[in-house]
Amino acid sequence: MAYLEILSRSDSQYAPLEKKAGEDDLKRFYSLFLDANGQTIAYDKLSINNGRVVELLPMAKSLEVHPDAIYHTMQSFRYYPENNIARICLDLFSRKIMS
Repeated sequence: MAYLEILSRSDSQYAPLEKKAGEDDLKRFYSLFLDANGQTIAYDKLSINNGRVVELLPMAKSLEVHPDAIYHTMQSFRYYPENNIARICLDLFSRKIMS
């Protein structure tokens, strides 16, 4: 579902958009908004700093991007690559048997 469709719902004040979004997804989402001057924010000018999305400005300055009523929470998650390895091995094994 598109972000704007979720945000346009009027049945709730709280609307989670996505869980376990990576930093790239978060920067892409924040690039949809305008800065304080009403200008678009380029994706490549955004950075994550201490859990906050900031726009990198000239002269080594930065400004936090914080649209009204939009919040995010940064969390760490564990990733277990062995879960995918078992699936891949079984797939290769089954292909070897079938051929």
